[in-house]
Amino acid sequence: MLPIDPSNIERKGRLQPGRVFLVDVAQGRIIEDEELKSSLAAAAPYGEWLDRHQLSLDAIDVPEALTPEYASVVRLQKSFGYSEEDLRMIMRHMAQVGEEPVGSMGSDTTLPVLSSLPRSIFDYFSQLFAQVTNPPSTPFAKS
Repeated sequence: MLPIDPSNIERKGRLQPGRVFLVDVAQGRIIEDEELKSSLAAAAPYGEWLDRHQLSLDAIDVPEALTPEYASVVRLQKSFGYSEEDLRMIMRHMAQVGEEPVGSMGSDTTLPVLSSLPRSIFDYFSQLFAQVTNPPSTPFAKS
């Protein structure tokens, strides 16, 4: 909390989901969500690129699937950082139920740079700022 004179406050509120808040200090102004997104959308012909390069999955010939050997699957799982717990708690649930399991999206593991154990390169790029649940927790109703 900073002691700021209320006459110096231009606007109060909270950032809504999917919205962007940009303060351009060079221009000395707040760039609104709609203006920012419109300027980014107009920066390149994204719609034209999409129309030209998008393929329907029905238009793609699917080659016959090969069954990989168990050893190569395990090697790839280790290479990409899947643990036994990931396979048991997440992947099995997704295969059986067809949806992601409910759980915390935060990470309580030691930062890779501080860990004495070998860590996957992917662990160094984990985002730790969004400690939320999926799906969102429902607040308790007043009785």
